[in-house]
Amino acid sequence: MFEVHEERLQALVKRAETPVLGLLGTLLPPDARDAIRRDLAVMPSARAYSQRLEKYPALFAVWLAEHVMLGLGQDGNFSLYPHLQKAIGVSTELTSGEKELLWRAFRRAMFKLGIQPLSRVSGSHFMVDEYVRQAGVPIAFADDLALRMLQAAKRVGLPDEDDQEGLLTWQSTLLNKLVPPFSRTARRAVERDSLGYYTRAFVRVHLNGGQAAGKDPLEQALANAFAAGGSSHLRRAAIPQLLYRDGSLGVLFPPSDKAVAYKVECGGHVASVRLDAEGGFRPLPSGLPREIVVERDDGERVLSARLWPDSLSNKLLIFNAEGRLRASAQLAQEDPVELAPGRYLALCRFEPSNFDDWYEVNETPLLVEVPLELRPGVELPIKNGPSHPAGHVRPSRRLGRRGVQEAVERQHASFNHSCKRWPLLGVRVPVCQEG
Repeated sequence: MFEVHEERLQALVKRAETPVLGLLGTLLPPDARDAIRRDLAVMPSARAYSQRLEKYPALFAVWLAEHVMLGLGQDGNFSLYPHLQKAIGVSTELTSGEKELLWRAFRRAMFKLGIQPLSRVSGSHFMVDEYVRQAGVPIAFADDLALRMLQAAKRVGLPDEDDQEGLLTWQSTLLNKLVPPFSRTARRAVERDSLGYYTRAFVRVHLNGGQAAGKDPLEQALANAFAAGGSSHLRRAAIPQLLYRDGSLGVLFPPSDKAVAYKVECGGHVASVRLDAEGGFRPLPSGLPREIVVERDDGERVLSARLWPDSLSNKLLIFNAEGRLRASAQLAQEDPVELAPGRYLALCRFEPSNFDDWYEVNETPLLVEVPLELRPGVELPIKNGPSHPAGHVRPSRRLGRRGVQEAVERQHASFNHSCKRWPLLGVRVPVCQEG
């Protein structure tokens, strides 16, 4: 009875563009949901559900992830397994063997859907992390996220829905405002969203007059924020961007309808910058600054980026073809960083041993440019000698939807700086407690 529903849902998953499985629950039609409920009433057990995941991975993986997304944090506690028990139809607590059985089946279902699970298969809370990752922003925290997004929009404006770079820049600015007591779990979900899905959803609700376009629980939470906080007269965002241009790091200040002054803090240097309506590019001081912070003359922090945490020779920054910072990383780090296929430039503190076309741009401190081309289906290592762990790139496909009619197939690359297996869907979520 599930074959037709499974075939249809798998086709939608392959054309989808949300970051996680949990957001695809709205694609389950009512008759498919009824069929799942009837089936669970007959065979309520972890083993039975694992068998269903093997045979119908799309239906039962989405069902499971949606339950986690909708339930996590609703009772004020960061407790995962009660929501998994509800999803699979059991009322008793799962044994450790049942937890592992279900987790392994969930991972195999993800493989069948073209989604690479997390590389970590042992250690602290590795099974919990797998489910939490596919839940994205739990709906219990969506209202808080929506309010903070609206506050940010009132302060810095909103990007255009079709401006991908603008969406990502705006989302980076938003992340600087998602500080405690905001949920760490929700913040990590936004941080892993390399397509700007959550920001695009927010813009979409704004363009719809502050109303949700359908029954999507995320859009409904966003609409609630507009109803509570108002949505009129949100201007277009004009946010400074960190750029790497012609061998120099600098800040590109956007044009504005009036002269604007900024305070720039970088590596212990503080400078005031006043710009006319045309904006402009301002280079940063040389060296290895830990971070760059830019504040507008009204005190609004509009740019904050971490650069070089120390002077060790295992660090690198990754910029896209336009010179915009996309990742700050180090060799042998545990967590991967997501990158879409395309051309990039890595600015490394070491001379890579497996590239011939690198270029030294600074001798002291050593800084080396390495051009990268990330292609779907191709893993790309970056090595610093034979005894050092390498960084790798391999393709990933994002899941999601902007409406089924608009869904398009996209592929992404996962850039991981450790010598383990490489997850395709972004950063590992080392979350076990909420606070």
